[in-house]
Amino acid sequence: LKFLIPKYACDTNCCWVYPISYGGGLVEGDEINIDINVEEYCAAVITTQESTKVFECNNNLKTKQVMRYSVRKGGLLCVLGDPVVCFKDADFSQIQVVKMSHGSSLVLLDLISAGRIARGECWQFTRYLVSIAHTF
Repeated sequence: LKFLIPKYACDTNCCWVYPISYGGGLVEGDEINIDINVEEYCAAVITTQESTKVFECNNNLKTKQVMRYSVRKGGLLCVLGDPVVCFKDADFSQIQVVKMSHGSSLVLLDLISAGRIARGECWQFTRYLVSIAHTF
C-alpha cells in the first residue's frame, strides 16, 4: 500500500490523499492498517481512484482493513472512497475508528456494491463486516 498525495489537487490548502494498493485488490490474509491525523484548522480528503476489490478467501484466511482517523479542533476530514467490491467467497472486515475534537467536522461515505454482477456474482461473498465508531 502506498499513498498518492498530488501537490496541486486543488486551489485550497486541503490535502488530497489517494491510498493505492498493489496487485489490483486485497487478497486473503491481507491486513491493511491506516492511521491519518488531521491537525487543527486543516482539511483532508481521503478518496480512491477506483473501487476496492476483495478477492475470494478459500483457505480460511480473512481480509481485513482498519482505518483510524483523528480530527483536531477546526479540522475537516472527508472520507469519500469508491465502493468496496467483494468477489465470490470473499471474507472481508473493515473497521473505521474516528476520534474527533470539539469543533471538528467529518464527512464519511461507506459504499459497497453487490459484487461482480456481470459474472453472476451478486451478493455471493462469504462475509462483509463493517464497523464505524467515533468518539469525541
